[in-house]
Order: sequence, then structure tokens, then C-alpha cells
Amino acid sequence: MKNQKVEKGSLLGGTLLIAGSAIGGGMLGLPIVTGIAGFYPAITIFGFCWLFMTITALLLLEVNLSFKQDTNFITMTEESLGKIGKTICWITYLFLFFCMLVAYIDGSGSLVHNFFENNVTIQVKYWQGSLFFTVLFGLFVYLGTAFVDKINRLLMLGLILTYFLVISFGTSQVETSFFNHKVWNYSLLAIPVTITSFGYHNIIPTLTSYLKKDRSKMIQMVVVGGAIPLLVYILWDWLILGIVPVTNFHGTLSLENILGFIKYPLMGKFVQYFAFFAIVTSFLAQALALLDFLRDALRVSNNWFNRLWLILLVLGLPYAIAMIYPGGFIQALGLVGGFAAIILFVFIPAFMVWELRYKRKKIEHKIVPGGRLMLSIVILIGFLVMVMQLAQEIFSLEFLKNIL
Repeated sequence: MKNQKVEKGSLLGGTLLIAGSAIGGGMLGLPIVTGIAGFYPAITIFGFCWLFMTITALLLLEVNLSFKQDTNFITMTEESLGKIGKTICWITYLFLFFCMLVAYIDGSGSLVHNFFENNVTIQVKYWQGSLFFTVLFGLFVYLGTAFVDKINRLLMLGLILTYFLVISFGTSQVETSFFNHKVWNYSLLAIPVTITSFGYHNIIPTLTSYLKKDRSKMIQMVVVGGAIPLLVYILWDWLILGIVPVTNFHGTLSLENILGFIKYPLMGKFVQYFAFFAIVTSFLAQALALLDFLRDALRVSNNWFNRLWLILLVLGLPYAIAMIYPGGFIQALGLVGGFAAIILFVFIPAFMVWELRYKRKKIEHKIVPGGRLMLSIVILIGFLVMVMQLAQEIFSLEFLKNIL
């Protein structure tokens, strides 16, 4: 079998892949981290994080377009930031996305188990459910970007339908008086988590290749694809913060507790279906991006044999880890995943653009305006976000509330 020839992708398909990459199951917990601040501070933070992450995504795109076709993170960092940049990229990328895949595979067992038990009365063990999930969607990733694009469109349709069913059922329960609660200082606590909820940057090199470096379409994809999660998060926060009294956000609160405030059992089912589609669309995008990352990093051609052993590595290792250490890597991702995301999605793109624009004069067509000042602001914000997350890891939430 010859090297695969990938047809030029569509604007719609790429936009949905970006949106699906960002909208993961973790978005269901966003009201928990924003609830104590209130709805209006929350949407302000959402808007800020979307704008910031859109800028960093366009910086990455600017770098990616300056290289030849099929260039991914390792080649870009090695040629722009040298061996140190390459090493940092290797460590952060593999840690972040292997941990994410472990988390998705770990959580998929219960999703598949519940689906078969509730719909076809077949008993499926959790490890069998995770294996079924990994093999099925791993096959889609093996078949390439064009195939994932088509499958992702169907899955995104399911995600959109279930999402609007959840919103429709819950609208009648919303108490608009709950939105009067506003504590702006507390919104700072939500920034580290919210910023990572707009992380889709790893799929950009894959889509740049898929669209044959079509600069105009890629810019539209990044802006529109990133705006879809923004709208989804705002509506979801509006629903939950309009249903759950603010006093409940001061204590320990989980998604299960939140669903306890919902009067309609059917709405809870739709939330579960939405979570399934969110996990699958993000899983496909992350696995596809990791496969292309490793193919670039290991300098192997895109033929059937190389894709086969790469997909076994990309999904086989996370599956084994999820079965041997269930929950362990999810905790690690929660503790330091945000740091890795800031390094990979903020610092690396900004420093690569600085190097290529102003030292090597390699970038011909700038995308992000503002020059060195804009890059300095991006780097400073990234540093402050890391400080905020570090403070949250070191100190308790109660202590932070007192000093803000």
C-alpha cells in the first residue's frame, strides 16, 4: 500500500474537529469552578480565555504555515528553539496527551458498561467496555484524518442535539435571580481551568496538512472552531448557575450533586449522552493529533504499516496504563496538566514566533498583530496563569478566598 493521499479537507470539517477537540467531558465541571464567582464574572472569564487562546492558536498557525507540509510540533520546536525547546516539547506533549487518553479510556469503561446495561441488557465489564471503545475509535483514527472528519461530523451532530435537549429541558428551571450574585475576585480562581478548556492547538498541524496549508481557511477554522466552545460553555454555565443556588458552590460539589437539582430525570440522561459525545469527539481529535505528532517526531512516512504500529502505541499504552493504574493518571493530569498546557499552547508558540519573526526573519505573512508587545503580553499572561495554578495547588481554596 502506497503512502496515503489525503484529500483536501473542508472548512466545516476542520472547524468541527477544532470544536470537538476543545469540548471534552471536563466542560461539565466548569460551573463548579465558576459558580462561586457568579454568572456574569464567569462569562467575562470565558470571553477572556477564548480570546487569549485564539491568539496563541493563531501564533502556532503562523509558525506551522512557515514550514513545509506535514510538519508537527517536534520539527517546529527543534528548528526554531533548538534542542532545549525540542526536549521541553517532547516531555510536555507526551505527558499531557498520553494522560488525557488514559483518562478518556479509563472513563469510557463506565460509559460503555452503562450503555449496554441500560439499552440492550448485556453485562459488559468495565475493562471490556474500555477495550471496545479503544478498538472501535482507534480504528477510525487509523483510517486517517479524512475518515475521522466524516465520523466526527456525525458525532458533533449528536453532541449538538443532546446539548440543546439538555438546555431546552432545563430552561424552565432557571431562576434569573441567581444571576444577581457577583464576586469578581473569585473569578480569578477559574482562569487556569478555563484556559485549558479552550485547548485545541495540538490538532492545528494535522489540519494544516489536511487543508494543504490554505491560510485563509485555517484562520477561519481557528476563530470559528474556538468560538463554538465559547458559546457552549456560556449556555451551560447559564443553565447550571441558574438552577443551583450559589450557597452550594461554597462546599464540595460534584457533577452528581449538580444533577440532583434537576427535576427531570430525562434531562439527566441527555447529560450522560452529551458527555459521551463530548468524550468521543475529543478522544478522536487528541488521538489523531498524537499519532501525527509521533509520526513527525520519529520521522516515519505515512504508510499503512507505520500508522498501524503508531496507533498501537498511541492507544495500546494508554489502555494498559488505564487498566493497571485506574484513576492514577487522571489525578496526575489534574495536578500538573494545566502547567503542561500553558507551556505547550502558550509559551512554545509565542517563543517560536519571536524567534522566527525577529531573529531569523522566516515568517513572511504575519497573522497576529501587535509585534513584540503582543508576544510579551501573551508570555506574561501565561506566566501569571501558572502562578495562579501553583498557588491553588499549594494553598487551600479557603486561604485564596481570604487573600483575594
